Amino acid sequence: MKQQRRFKIGDSVRVRDGVKCPEDARLSLAGFQGRVSEITKKDGGKTCLCIEWDSVTLTGLPDTYLERCEQEGYEVSEICLDAVDVDSAQPRDTEEEAEACADAVRARSFWLGCGDQGARILGVIGNIGVEEDEDLFLAWYDSLSSRLVFPFAAKVCEFQERGPYQEGDNLVVLAFAGIDDVMGILARVKRRFFKRSFPLCDLEAVSLPPEMREAIEDYQTWFANR
Repeated sequence: MKQQRRFKIGDSVRVRDGVKCPEDARLSLAGFQGRVSEITKKDGGKTCLCIEWDSVTLTGLPDTYLERCEQEGYEVSEICLDAVDVDSAQPRDTEEEAEACADAVRARSFWLGCGDQGARILGVIGNIGVEEDEDLFLAWYDSLSSRLVFPFAAKVCEFQERGPYQEGDNLVVLAFAGIDDVMGILARVKRRFFKRSFPLCDLEAVSLPPEMREAIEDYQTWFANR
């Protein structure tokens, strides 16, 4: 018979052999490790622990589980188990490392739940951390640069608070003009004889093949939800 042990908030714990995931019985939790974040008492005197997974466990979670969590609304970075299902363990990372990894896993889970477009977006950003804005933008810049053919016709598809261009204006995209920390990838655009930089996220391509327009739309979806 399993013995119920006493734990406190912050303790590192390891899941015992034979324990299955309550939300997905196909997933064995044996060896999974994390930290106790909440302790509650259940009927009959049993103790229930809320466990936040450490970075090692989070990195190993299968995509099928992440996708199911997204579809069914489960939190991917933590779980609730009976205290009898875990043993004390030595921490394998810091709380800050676990938190950063949890953010990245939540982001991956979100895109896995977005169907084919989410899969394409993950194909660009891979496992780049959500805090690594520069690397993420560079990944998109390189991907789009290799897939688009310049110049192409486009129109402004978002309301502009200021500037010479307004929603509905027709432009020609000549090339990419760099990356801005706030506006993301910038395109070098022309209207009549005037050229300037303009955010790609506010443009709709009108003269590109479907697969190229799709690539831009994937970037715009990622930019809006990053």
